[in-house]
Amino acid sequence: MKKLIFIPLLIFSLTLSAQFTKSGGTFLKTGNSFMTATSSETPTTLTTGIISYWKFDETGASDAAVDEVSAHNSTSGNATRNQTGKIGRCFLFATAKRINFDDHADWTTATNTSHSWSAWVNLTGDQAAFVNIAGSHVGPQFGLARVSSGHYKLSFYDGTSQIDGDDLTYAIDGSTWYHIVCIKSNTDITFYRNNVEVGTGTATHAIDPTYYAIGGDGADEYFTGYIDEFGYWGKALSADEVEELYNSGTGITYPFE
Repeated sequence: MKKLIFIPLLIFSLTLSAQFTKSGGTFLKTGNSFMTATSSETPTTLTTGIISYWKFDETGASDAAVDEVSAHNSTSGNATRNQTGKIGRCFLFATAKRINFDDHADWTTATNTSHSWSAWVNLTGDQAAFVNIAGSHVGPQFGLARVSSGHYKLSFYDGTSQIDGDDLTYAIDGSTWYHIVCIKSNTDITFYRNNVEVGTGTATHAIDPTYYAIGGDGADEYFTGYIDEFGYWGKALSADEVEELYNSGTGITYPFE
């Protein structure tokens, strides 16, 4: 007769809160089964309230600047395409070189509305007394105000008053990129350069322009240099969103993933 042999089982008691780490995630004990917990990043809020975004990656000499968000493609303009940008390609602007957009209600600002403008710029020459980054010479207009060669202030023109930021030094070498931001929160104006707040002010005038342009305007206020990754929002960007756009100096492009 065969003997029955009983082998004792060693039972491991696991509590519901026990965790086992592994590469790439965490094992969580739930009942009699395991599930893998993975981390997830906080979704970006930069796509909320965005009106237009131009990457300036077009390469053809007369290609329209394509709006990645809306239908605001450029309708004319002679900025030089297919230049090395901050991210991908970019446009080069100079005297009598700008890009133009049709009139639209999206360009209108009022005292109780919020808007934001963001771009990477790279100066290739000294700037005039005032140069247009984006907008209309009758306002609203985001630009640079000249103090002296290599010294400029971020500036916003509301159609009546010019609000200037701090006097900052800019390299004029065609190789140094700066991230510049103008935020209009109702009447409050805030400027950022390279993720640092560089001035505040108050805008009190509502304006409905008849055209919109980047790199120049109807008053011959032409920017001299490269512009890349231009975004326009119908909201006031937060400090966290400005930091996300700057991305430790690397930049980020739409759709900000």
